[in-house]
Amino acid sequence: METIHHSARFNLLVFTDQIPEIALGCLMVVGTFKGAPQLEGSTIDLTVVLVLALVWSMARACLRRELIPLPKEFLLYFPILFMMLLSLLYTPNLSGGIDKTARFSSSVVWLF
Repeated sequence: METIHHSARFNLLVFTDQIPEIALGCLMVVGTFKGAPQLEGSTIDLTVVLVLALVWSMARACLRRELIPLPKEFLLYFPILFMMLLSLLYTPNLSGGIDKTARFSSSVVWLF
């Protein structure tokens, strides 16, 4: 039975290495998978595995120069993000400022 679990983990890693979008999608809903009774005895954290798979695939894409070209409009995003990061230096509520900056940056990235 233990060999089935190891082969399933290996298949998941190979699959997420070939198609990193699946790893990103699984990472978005990893909380639902963590509650599964089949993963109760697992010693490996599923979040860490998926993040490592994404980092690995991003590093491979960078090394192979297989990056998707960003639109030119994306450059307008950087000055606004810089101002938001700079405003974190003097905000009275640092945790609220970090939360707002993170929400802004992630929502803008999703829009592009």
